[in-house]
Amino acid sequence: MRRMMIRDIHKILAVLLLVVISFFACRRVDETKLSPSVLDLPSMDPELSMFAQAIQRTGVKKTIGFPLISLLAPTNQAFQAAGITDVNTVDLTTLTNIVNYHIINTNIDSARFDIDYWGILDNFNNNAYQTLNFAIVNAFVYFNHRTPNVPQFGYTTSPVPNGLMAFNGANVVRPNGILRGAEGTMFKIERVLFPPAGLLSEMIAANPDLSLFNRAIRRATATGQTLNFAINPLHLGALPTPAQAGSGTTAARQASRTVFAPNNAAMLNAGLNEATIDAYTPTALFDIVARHVIAERCFTSFYFPAPATNSNQPTLRTGTSINVVVNDAGVNVGIVGSSNPRANVIVPNRIAVNGIIHIIDRVMQ
Repeated sequence: MRRMMIRDIHKILAVLLLVVISFFACRRVDETKLSPSVLDLPSMDPELSMFAQAIQRTGVKKTIGFPLISLLAPTNQAFQAAGITDVNTVDLTTLTNIVNYHIINTNIDSARFDIDYWGILDNFNNNAYQTLNFAIVNAFVYFNHRTPNVPQFGYTTSPVPNGLMAFNGANVVRPNGILRGAEGTMFKIERVLFPPAGLLSEMIAANPDLSLFNRAIRRATATGQTLNFAINPLHLGALPTPAQAGSGTTAARQASRTVFAPNNAAMLNAGLNEATIDAYTPTALFDIVARHVIAERCFTSFYFPAPATNSNQPTLRTGTSINVVVNDAGVNVGIVGSSNPRANVIVPNRIAVNGIIHIIDRVMQ
């Protein structure tokens, strides 16, 4: 009798266990079915209403052929800061390129940052991800991650106590800037990302507010009357290989350039108008231009915020280095050892096919 009771109890427990397992299994399946698409998440956040409208207008939901994606969602404030007050007035092709540049064709799992990416992305790397802009050359986005409260690069305390996540230098909004959808992850970001509009030389030449700096570049890199951006030492017109552009290694970053480009007001304040630029020798102008160029791809998120100090970076002018400071006021840069006022970065992180442009308000001397 006792044995029968024990057997009956075991049977009851087994049945209960199966019921519990079935319940949670069904619940898990139901939760998966009920999870919204990651592309629908912006429509559920009032701060992302403009991006939700852009997704709707471009019809991108119908064109995605990947099972997993990551969505970079700029806030309404980010669109307004970029000069876009109504996405319905933006040229549809332009808007489609912008939206596609915010969609990565793989899921970046935020839950595994410190497991998968520690020692890779924390080493100043800009890990590259392919976006949906397949028709645009080297249309990658670059991701920085710094683990919170972890000593890095010889510091005794972490220079980023709250951690950092950024795409092309645009920070992920904290504390609730990461949400998961059915097929991936959405990252809410503080700035609209624009795909590369050409080589560094082409983007500088196309910007009317950089016309004087462009004039200096052209004269500095001229050989007689012939311009050859592809072989000049500045490499502002050199195209990195796809392997170089799409890699986060130090060698790949050094295949690109970062240009701190003084705007026209800065050039004029330094006495560099068209006549004085034309009066300089190419060698003298090369010295001026080259101290504004470093041989790496460096977004502003590459640099540690104050009170940490950033290592001096050599420019393409032999013997000249710059130092970048990031604080609550913004980002500023100056020549190491110079007593002249530092330059403020007024337009950061404009990505080109072969590097990055930061527009500054002063010529570095």
